[in-house]
Amino acid sequence: MRKLAILCVLSACTAIAYGGQKEYVTGTMLSVVPSHSQTFYEGTSIDMYFYGYSVRVGNMIYSGACRERLFNGCDTNFVIGAPVQVRFDKSDMFLLRENGKELKLHVGRKQIIAP
Repeated sequence: MRKLAILCVLSACTAIAYGGQKEYVTGTMLSVVPSHSQTFYEGTSIDMYFYGYSVRVGNMIYSGACRERLFNGCDTNFVIGAPVQVRFDKSDMFLLRENGKELKLHVGRKQIIAP
């Protein structure tokens, strides 16, 4: 009985950890634009580098940003006008890279376009 209980707990943990297959939709990459901003923190000037991404899915254009970091860079190898696999989770957009990994972007703007 105890072995059965342990097996059920392990199965439940595995199901939660792997939660199912991620579902992507096909969109069109519209733009990848580098951006730069400067902020001040405790009297020190800090340069921040961003990339802005725009993706069209159906009649919506989603614009998201990725902040360039030391170990987690932004991917700029997307082809403008080419199809891209995209999924959404709350206010985040995930683009599927060529290597199979995801690029996480925070969606800053949604725009409806007329058909």
